Amino acid sequence: SETSQIIGIEGLPGAGKTTILAAIAEELEGKAILLSELNFEPNSPYGKLPMRDQGDVYLRLWIERMTLLKTVKDPSFCFMTDRTYFSNFAYIYALDALKGTHYYHNQIRLFINNLLEIPFNKLFVFDVHPEIGLQRRRLRGDQIPWPWSE
Repeated sequence: SETSQIIGIEGLPGAGKTTILAAIAEELEGKAILLSELNFEPNSPYGKLPMRDQGDVYLRLWIERMTLLKTVKDPSFCFMTDRTYFSNFAYIYALDALKGTHYYHNQIRLFINNLLEIPFNKLFVFDVHPEIGLQRRRLRGDQIPWPWSE
């Protein structure tokens, strides 16, 4: 049986992901749902968890989200995600390299066991120079997320 389309957009902060997704959702006139980036509030209890647990929670949220999306049986319907679980892998890999931790392999194992069979139909990566992206975010008055804020 066919399922709905799942489109993901990746890119650094300020690349234009949310702007483009909002325009596409408007163009699709009620046949699309825009799922915003998975972020946690800056002072939430999540931030107090060990880094390994933070990564596991984040990836498990993606597992739940993607599993739910694949249950919608309307091929004319489209879900669009502002970022994907691939970002999580990149951040965890970089964190391991910077801090000497070893979380990345656990994340990949969770992905293989739970998400490998739930692919995106389309995945777009927006490229922008980091300084330009950060400048755009600052001009909008956005709080810059870690790791770009350090």
